[in-house]
Amino acid sequence: MTIGYIGSYTKQNGKGIYRFEIEDLKGTIKEVQTGYEIEASTYLTRNENYLYAITK
Repeated sequence: MTIGYIGSYTKQNGKGIYRFEIEDLKGTIKEVQTGYEIEASTYLTRNENYLYAITK
């Protein structure tokens, strides 16, 4: 299983940074949930144990 994050420029119903799980063998997304509620997150990067986001 692979875990990833998507930053969304929050408008109306957006909640910020979403966390998702991918089933590696099937190549399908298993679960999507709100990872962090943060306003206007756009670019993300991860460095070992830290997730960095740029906001407006």
